[in-house]
Amino acid sequence: MSTNPENTQSLLCSFKVPSRHTSAVQVTVRPNKDPAKVGSCLTFPEQPIENFVGFPICNAKVKSPTDVGYAAVYGWIQMVREAPLDLESKAPSDLWEFDPIPITADSDTPFIWFGPEPQLFDAPFRSNRTEMDWTSWSFLTYIKDSVMSRSVRPILVLEWGFRINGGNVTMKALRLIDVHEAWETQREMLEKRFGSWSFEPVEEDLEVSQMSGRPN
Repeated sequence: MSTNPENTQSLLCSFKVPSRHTSAVQVTVRPNKDPAKVGSCLTFPEQPIENFVGFPICNAKVKSPTDVGYAAVYGWIQMVREAPLDLESKAPSDLWEFDPIPITADSDTPFIWFGPEPQLFDAPFRSNRTEMDWTSWSFLTYIKDSVMSRSVRPILVLEWGFRINGGNVTMKALRLIDVHEAWETQREMLEKRFGSWSFEPVEEDLEVSQMSGRPN
């Protein structure tokens, strides 16, 4: 077993939604070098610890320096696509799946993480190391009235993931992709799964910009 020892990737974005102040999201994607430290063996205690090594860890932290409480409430929605390598560039849209955490899998909520300044954390792995291309679209979203309605709008979307080829794990590039196109790709699937929620288009007054610098 071998892994690709890539360095940590980082991304920093500022954003402002209507009626709130400017906030930021700090994102890192790094290889899992210490599965015990990040709790991989807590979630899958039957797995040998070496099975987790080399797969990506995504950590995205929302920072709202001016807003607090209800004004700083956001939610992460995650969609993933797992495809054979020969379908990597042309995987059909029906390969996308909603990606909850296990304790919310049967709940009527689209959020993987939610609350004031929510932090996204995900550390996927595959024990059999079958050749594949695994992609995540992690949407940062908000509700205009914070926690009062079930009407969700997107802010931005992160693309990240990994490939397994010949047993070797390679992290894919972390990048910010077009939220309009990505959201429209996923809206119908989300609406079918969560019938009591509405998934609104991108707000016209939304402001998002990618910044230089490193996360704290």
